[in-house]
Amino acid sequence: MADGHDAYMQARKITDTPFPFPYAQLVTFLLAIFSLTAPIVFADKVDNIYLGCTLSFITVVAYYGLNEVCKEVW
Repeated sequence: MADGHDAYMQARKITDTPFPFPYAQLVTFLLAIFSLTAPIVFADKVDNIYLGCTLSFITVVAYYGLNEVCKEVW
């Protein structure tokens, strides 16, 4: 019982620790910069305009989705 309680308290300590606000703000800022620069890079590197738009959209949405999943998990 004691080992189980100790493991529970260790897990609870992780969930009770707040996520650093400056780090979260930095990630949000960098995602905004990425969403502005990714279409430019894809337009330069991909010859087909539709493929470039599709790849850019999928990449940006995937990173925003990954960020949202991390927010929910934390």
